[in-house]
Formats: sequence, structure tokens, C-alpha cells
Amino acid sequence: MSGDQSAPLPSEELHLVLRLRNEQRELHDIKFDFTIGKDTSQSVSQELVEAGLVDGQDLIVMAANLDKMVEKRERQIIFRLNSGCGPNEAPCDKSLLGFAQLTLVD
Repeated sequence: MSGDQSAPLPSEELHLVLRLRNEQRELHDIKFDFTIGKDTSQSVSQELVEAGLVDGQDLIVMAANLDKMVEKRERQIIFRLNSGCGPNEAPCDKSLLGFAQLTLVD
């Protein structure tokens, strides 16, 4: 046996907060962890959809922005949602109407 079979490197865990409005237009902060080397952006986004925390229409955009955050380690990303606005509402990135904010926390 060679020395190459040592214990695997510890996985890096990122602590994230997703802020978005629910169907009643109330802001919610969803805290979750992303373990590099274990989780994928697609699987974590799918879990958020299955838990009813993210609309299914936003699965792809959520996964893409989560992937961007993990790869580039950006502190914060605000992105447009597919689901976020009613017929008489205008999207607004400042109030997160039709947008979501993903933040990397320490």
C-alpha cells in the first residue's frame, strides 16, 4: 500500500442565505450549506424546490446562480426570477420583487 491512500481532504462548506419573496410577497431568508465536492448546484436547487421554498420555474436560474457563486466565491448575487411578479407588478431588484439575493456568509 502506498501513502496515497490517506484520509480524504475535508470538504469545504459554504454557508449561504437565499433571500426572496414568497407568494404573499413577504421576504424570507433561507439559510443552507453547500458542501464542495459533495453537493451540486442542481441537487441543492432541486431540494429547495421540493421543500416548497423555491418555485419550480426558478430551478434552472437558481442552479446557475448558485453555481456562479460557488465557482467565483462572490459575496452576493442578485438575480432575476422567472416566477416573481404578478400581472400588475413591476420587477424591482432593490425590493427583490421578481428577484432573489444569494449571499455567502462567514
